[in-house]
Amino acid sequence: MGIVCPSEVSYSFVNDTFVWGMFDNMWDDFMPAEIPNPPSRGALPAFGHAAGKYFLKQSSWPSNPGDKNVTFNLFHMHGDAFLTLYYEVPQQLTVIHDETIQEGSTVFNISANQDALIALTVNDSIIATATGQGSTPIVMTIPGMTAGTQVLVTVTLQNYFRYSDVVPVVGNTLMADFSSSATQICTGSSVDFTDLSGGTPSTWEWTFEGGTPSSSTDQNPANITYSAPGDYTVTLTVTKDSDTNTMVKASYIHVYPYPVADFENTTVCVGSETSFTDLSDPNGGTVSGWSWDFGDPASGINNTSTLQNPTHTFSSAGTFQVTLSVLNNGTCPDGIIKDVVVLDIPGVAETPEGNTEICQASTGNALNTAGALYAQSYTWEVNPVEAGVINGTTESATFDASATYSGQAAIKVKGINSCGEGPYSGEFSFQINPLPSVAQQPTGADSVNLNKIDESVFSTAGSQNADSYAWSLDPAGAGTIDGAGTTGTVTWDKSYRGDAFVTVKGINACGEGTASDQKQVYLYAPVGISDQDGLGIDVYPNPNAGKFSVVIRSASAATVGIRVLNSLGMPVFTETGVKIDSRFTKTIDLGNISDGIYYLKIEGSQGTLVRKIVVRD
Repeated sequence: MGIVCPSEVSYSFVNDTFVWGMFDNMWDDFMPAEIPNPPSRGALPAFGHAAGKYFLKQSSWPSNPGDKNVTFNLFHMHGDAFLTLYYEVPQQLTVIHDETIQEGSTVFNISANQDALIALTVNDSIIATATGQGSTPIVMTIPGMTAGTQVLVTVTLQNYFRYSDVVPVVGNTLMADFSSSATQICTGSSVDFTDLSGGTPSTWEWTFEGGTPSSSTDQNPANITYSAPGDYTVTLTVTKDSDTNTMVKASYIHVYPYPVADFENTTVCVGSETSFTDLSDPNGGTVSGWSWDFGDPASGINNTSTLQNPTHTFSSAGTFQVTLSVLNNGTCPDGIIKDVVVLDIPGVAETPEGNTEICQASTGNALNTAGALYAQSYTWEVNPVEAGVINGTTESATFDASATYSGQAAIKVKGINSCGEGPYSGEFSFQINPLPSVAQQPTGADSVNLNKIDESVFSTAGSQNADSYAWSLDPAGAGTIDGAGTTGTVTWDKSYRGDAFVTVKGINACGEGTASDQKQVYLYAPVGISDQDGLGIDVYPNPNAGKFSVVIRSASAATVGIRVLNSLGMPVFTETGVKIDSRFTKTIDLGNISDGIYYLKIEGSQGTLVRKIVVRD
């Protein structure tokens, strides 16, 4: 215990100068521009107390020596000059030394943590000092002492618990004793043993519980390997002439397993705390220490921690390599490095790229962006919305164009993460080219007398946006149709009778438009009197809605009767005594007659002609 305190109350700012010098001596980065005087020896309050007064003395503030004298006389150090101030969780020192000293011997073997202060005292008087060099043993020179003398071994190091042990000075009587290069090791490690027996033995018999090899007759056996965790006893029996002595050190070697370091962390936005959770597996041992390095030197002294589950506020967004080192039972280490991502609101996404021209109603049009910094997903937007639908939440998306929209459109994208949404990218503009519109219904003959006509030409007023046309004839047995423009030519099959249908549709680079409405054509081949007999007949339109025209041709003057019969042979129209001289035309209106098949019958002295008429509303 110790304390640095004033002996009375003082509110002088001169005291601040004293405290600055004290702190800078204990932590020399407190005022980096100053050189501590006396030199810093770590967090030793007594030395810091003296250094604070030296700092005040050389300081130009205040300039009044009387004010300084008040502070010089005010503060006092109460405690051991080498009192150590712990400013981290203290750890156990690793110290290995001779357990006895032979009478008259002038050497003492010891190893201790790097830079630890080692002192040997007898009756409160220092007989030797040294500085620890880690696992490397140190041979300290000591004065020869008589048997029965007790030597106090004291080892100190900043932020470690003090180590103390008493070592006896023994006489020349045969007495087994030994030390080892280490008593706390990790699995798979080896230990060297040193004979410290008194009385100059002539033989040695060692037994190493849990070790390989398990025994030895060497005076100083080396490389005894321990492969399994546990506490193991070491036995040494020495002999000289007929005298024998045995030393048993129970549970002398402590073998600890290696831990498996691991951790998890929360993913947060810059400016917020990231929480770390230790997930290390002690593997049968006990994790005794944690050392974190957050890979964030810009955070200064906050870049490290010895807590099991620390938090850290990173100085900026980005990816940081965080290191966790753990120690089992103060001896066996393991470490792990993981990337920790600290997010910021996404930056501006790169302008998307894709095809600058696409077709109406096309699907799966690919789009890509080089992305936005810190984005975890993306939102895509098309303008105008009626142009189509865009699908995707990553750096790639697809666009399905509407079947009803054509013209200019634009697409933009923005990044999203748990911190928020970034700004939209620049717009990627593209053209949606239209499909051809529905073609106009073809025009042409309503009926065709196959006895007289081999080909018929049909035409269309066209289709918007069409570059060419495709003509179709249904059924295929009615003939063939050719044409790639606004006219199509049908070559009729002479054997076909009945209705045929002509359609046309526009074509461009985006595909085919919707086919036109059908043009219905009635195909027939008259039976009865033929033109060669001097009488001929045409009916149009056919099919019709009950009103049609009849053209009768005759090579000479003739008188005929005209009748229209239904499918049962009953007349629905009759006219007699019709005189024909070369050509006769008559329009027949059957009124609101039912849809169906009717027969036009022309009868005269030259014979009879019959035509089928289709009435369709």
